This record gives sequence, structure tokens and C-alpha cells, in this order.
Amino acid sequence: MKQVLIILTVLVGLVCQKPVAVAAAESRKPFVVVIDAGHGGKDEGASGKKKLKEKDINLAVALKLGALLEKEKNIKVLYTRKTDVFVPLDDRAQFANKHNANLFISIHTNSAENHAANGTEVYTFSPSSNTVAMRENAVMELEENYKKKYEGFDPNSSESYIQWDLVAGDFGFSGQSKELASSISRQLTKQTGLYNRGIHQAGFWVLKYSNMPGVLVEVGYVSNLEEEKFLRKDSSREKLASAIYKAVVNYKNKYEKKAAAKEKDVKADAERITAGIHYRIQFYTGARKNINAKEFKSCVPATEYKITEERYTYTYGDEQTYAKAKELLAKVQKDFKDAFIAVFKNGERLSREEARPYLK
Repeated sequence: MKQVLIILTVLVGLVCQKPVAVAAAESRKPFVVVIDAGHGGKDEGASGKKKLKEKDINLAVALKLGALLEKEKNIKVLYTRKTDVFVPLDDRAQFANKHNANLFISIHTNSAENHAANGTEVYTFSPSSNTVAMRENAVMELEENYKKKYEGFDPNSSESYIQWDLVAGDFGFSGQSKELASSISRQLTKQTGLYNRGIHQAGFWVLKYSNMPGVLVEVGYVSNLEEEKFLRKDSSREKLASAIYKAVVNYKNKYEKKAAAKEKDVKADAERITAGIHYRIQFYTGARKNINAKEFKSCVPATEYKITEERYTYTYGDEQTYAKAKELLAKVQKDFKDAFIAVFKNGERLSREEARPYLK
């Protein structure tokens, strides 16, 4: 009886045990998306001819976007606001930083004195100023002691933008932000049919101080009568949210694939280092030279290998990872175009066939 119980216990354990792939997936940290509904509370933002308020449009689109993303596995959605409240500009960026967000998406609605202006725009950060950035940053003037809080920054002065120093959040994620912006821009056109005003860069405070890839999306012009009608409809807001949602999911999938590939490379490098694999750059073969020969330029001191009495080969550097070896190769090839990576194991050079598995 005791043996039967032991066998049953083992079988139950095997049945209940999760597959390795599933367990690994569940152990991954969630992909955190912070959704920022621009304006709110006493800050109404822009208004349309029919009194439609920007703060209401922004919140409606933000909540619909969040609802779509919350259905996705391994995505955690956080909001800078979920109701009609005023949130200081600086608090929005700091909220995203505090929660170590992977993405920051700020939803806004455009406005212009020219009531014919229409369409969607997506912004990433640059220290330059423009009318849109100045208008959105001017929200800080509604805060008490804003000049002290924002260290004298004047949202209405071009000089303030020029004087902005490059700090974390400025350009460290510019490539990823532009990638996301491009995807959102395409999806907005596809989902809504609204005129696409393109991707731009401007000095938005919330993007500058968010320490992750981020975009500011202008979902349309409330100052345009036709777009005000469009933006008022619940179905239109669903289309806008769906467009941003699809772009975010596409970005997340690419992000996770890149992260997995990087993790795989790190693991492979660790195994290679343990196995004694290292890389050197071979840049010269011919008559014997001094290891500090002038014609070797920056590849000194070189390492010498004897082939025959009259023929020698020279290598430079000694890297433990293939990635570092490729970086070094690119530098050496500026002076020696025919240079290539040679693979060694515990100091002994591997043949071309033996080296092949370690050159990828």
C-alpha cells in the first residue's frame, strides 16, 4: 500500500508540473505600459467649436487603449489618471519612472487657429521647441511655484528649449521611440482614415524626463469641425485606441524577441568563455615584422605566429565574446581591409572548420 501511495504521489506531481516553457513564460517580468491621458481637472486643454474638451477625449481614448492592452498576456497597464483630475506635468514622467515602465504613451488632442488644420501626429523627444510642445508644456503654469519646481524653465521661451541639457530620457531611447512612433502613425491611418501629418520631434517635458521609450500622440484636431464630430463618437475613439494598441503589441513582440536573442547570446558567450574560447583579429600575413612595427599602425603590440621560416602571421587583441570581437574587427578593418576573426581555444588556434560554430 505504501508503494502504491508513493507511485501515485509521483504521478500527481508529474501531471501537475508545468512545462518548462510555460513556467519560464510565467516567470518573466510583465511588460509595463504607462498610459498618460493628457490634461485633466482644472486643465481642460483645447476645446472645439461644439465645446468638446480635449481632456475628455484624451481620457476616453486612454481608457479604451488600456482595456485592450489589459487583455494581452504579460502586459501590465498603469495610468497617470483614470478620472477627471489634474496631474502635474512632472508627476506624470516620475510616475512612469517609479514603476520602471517599458513604454510611456501620452494621449493628446491637437488644436490650431487655422480651423482647416486636421489629422494625426506622433511625437518623440528632441530639445527643440514648436507651437505644440510649448502649448502642452504650458500646463506647468497651472501649478503653484512652477518656476521653482521646473528650475526656471519657461515653456513659452525658445531659449529654455535651447538651454536644455541632455539628460537621461533625452536620446537614450530615441531609436526605439521613433520605431514605435512610426508604427502608431501607420496604424492610425489604417484604422481611422484620418489625414496623417507624420512623425515629429519636439521638446515635451513628459518625454524628456521619462526614462524609457515614449511617444506623444495627437489623435486629431478638436478645432476642426469635422474632426470634432469624429472625436466625439465612441466608435471613433475605439478606432484610435485600437490603432495605438496594435502598434504597442507589435513593438512588445519585437522587444521580447530581441531580449530573448540577447539572453541567448549572453548564455552562449558564457559557455564559450567556460570552454576557453577567445577571439583575435588576424590582420597581416607575410615576412616577419617587429610586433610594434610602424606599418601595423594601431594594431600594436601584435601577437606573432610562425608558419614557415619566411612566413609569419600577426593578430591583434584578445576578446572573450564574439560581439566584442566583431567590434574590434570593424576598427581594425579601417586600416586592414582583409582582416578577419581568428578563434582560439586555451591559446591554441582552431582550424577554420573547428572555428565555424563559434563565429555566429
